[in-house]
Amino acid sequence: MRTNRKTLDKILDLVGEEELQSVVKKYAKSNKDFTYFLQLKFLYLLPTDQPAKKYGAFLSNCFRTYLDRPDKINISATRKIKLYSEELRQQCLDMISLNNYIEAYGIIKNLLLYNSLLIEKTWPGSPKDLLAIHIDILNTYYSLAEQNLARPLKEEMLQELQSLLITGSIKLFDTDFNSLNLLAKLLDGEGKLDLFFAGYYEYLKDQPPRSSLTHTAIRSFLINTGIYSNKNWAEKLYKDNLISSAQIYEQCEFWLKENRLQVTEKLATNAIGFISGRSRGAFYEILCRTKLADGKTKEAIVDLLTFINDPHTTAPMLEKVLKVFPYEFKLEVRKKISANDIIEKLGSKKEKLSIAYLLAWLDYSEELIKLAKKLNSTSIVMPFNKALYKSNPDKLKAFYISYIDNYLENHIGKMSIHYTSKFLEEIKRSGTPKLKDQLNRHISEKFSHRVSVSNL
Repeated sequence: MRTNRKTLDKILDLVGEEELQSVVKKYAKSNKDFTYFLQLKFLYLLPTDQPAKKYGAFLSNCFRTYLDRPDKINISATRKIKLYSEELRQQCLDMISLNNYIEAYGIIKNLLLYNSLLIEKTWPGSPKDLLAIHIDILNTYYSLAEQNLARPLKEEMLQELQSLLITGSIKLFDTDFNSLNLLAKLLDGEGKLDLFFAGYYEYLKDQPPRSSLTHTAIRSFLINTGIYSNKNWAEKLYKDNLISSAQIYEQCEFWLKENRLQVTEKLATNAIGFISGRSRGAFYEILCRTKLADGKTKEAIVDLLTFINDPHTTAPMLEKVLKVFPYEFKLEVRKKISANDIIEKLGSKKEKLSIAYLLAWLDYSEELIKLAKKLNSTSIVMPFNKALYKSNPDKLKAFYISYIDNYLENHIGKMSIHYTSKFLEEIKRSGTPKLKDQLNRHISEKFSHRVSVSNL
């Protein structure tokens, strides 16, 4: 095939355009089936006032077998499909360079449609080459759309692409770069995007909920509406059970890592408006981190205080935010919320570890130790042993001594020593080996009369 192609190219170099076109016209009268590669080279020379139909007929004939029997798309067939598709795409690029935009559109529109159909028929195990071709076709489509096209042709391109998407003729195979993303870029600023999104949303609602292609389309819809629309499409997706709060959060997290701060803030703010319960707290958390990354520290402090007061805020959420909150702004937060506020006002409605995180982060170490003593709980101080031992070593040591004494006075036997040994190791692992040694010495001295203590 390659040899034939090279030979053909050499021959074509010696033939004038008019002479070649005349020969092709004569050939086409008696040979209408342009399904072979060498004939494909001449396809653009066939005269017609409807190029789209010409290329559509060619691709339909060429790929009909594979569309009817996708099981026949093996390595050899994929190579053939790739060869034909790339040849046509290159012809499209040639037409663009010659300003023959109508012919170029006839090629690329049909390439996009038939390539999409072939991938859909073989999904989810579609050959990688077909997916790679799909990306090349999308890029070429965009290149054509960005040319100085006549208004009617540009309108036709946009309307037909919308129609192909809303009818499901073209599917989405990647969440980020796909036909929906392409159309959103082209329609951005035209004032027609939300009208299209409304139509595509109705299409999404009718799709099989468990299909991976449906999941990809919904995720892509969330991404593109988040970037290009001011309407809260995420709320509709959520309330119609097309997407979960976890998936919305995941998208916020992804955008934040990509440093796309404006869209992250917009989506997180929107989510806070319609998501309730524990999930809502997660969006306050990511909103704080987003505003901090964007230099909006004062706004982040306001959101942090709202986040702190939310009864559904959990310790892991707090930890995530507090780790990135600048140390120098702790004083600003301390001015607005005291240790007593945290313990008394929040204590009744918040999990104790969340209270502990706040007290520790705001350097209310003494109050945290007092709270642990009142609750007789080591779990709320253990994660903060290292910091507490630096700021209040004597009080922390006294708290643990009191706890251990009380335990050993009420428990005897090997099991009590086994528990105490594990407890001391946990203190060591928390970053305070010195404290562990001090407690060990105390136990050895106070409970020296118990034989089992020697096993510590």
